[in-house]
Amino acid sequence: MTSTEVQESEGPSGPTATVLEAIVRMRCISATYNRKRMILAPHIAYLRGGGLYVDALVVSRENML
Repeated sequence: MTSTEVQESEGPSGPTATVLEAIVRMRCISATYNRKRMILAPHIAYLRGGGLYVDALVVSRENML
């Protein structure tokens, strides 16, 4: 196992960590919303009413890239 594999396996996991990592590293994420598959470029996350919300640009919808 190389040092890069060790770094990637350590740390938090889950949907919140994935979205925050995508914002920090400027990466796109795949998501399903209203039964539609999308590729999103998230740019901000914020709390409202105790829930986490994300603003993102839709890069592709229903595999139309």
